[in-house]
Amino acid sequence: MNKLLLSIIALSIPAMAAYAEQPLFDQLDADNNGSLSKSEVKTNPKLTALFDKLDTDLDGQLSLAEYSVLNKKQS
Repeated sequence: MNKLLLSIIALSIPAMAAYAEQPLFDQLDADNNGSLSKSEVKTNPKLTALFDKLDTDLDGQLSLAEYSVLNKKQS
């Protein structure tokens, strides 16, 4: 049982680290308009690469709901 628990914890550490590195929506929203533009996320290569896929309503912005999908995919 202890080996199983330790294995689970050891395998979870990289996932937790990736989540901890993910910038918060509010930190990225430089103009505080409640959405993220491509220029606001340009410092985050992963988010930049996924931007168009996450922008499900095709308005050129990521809403908090659209951005939240990214965090759900990482967990």
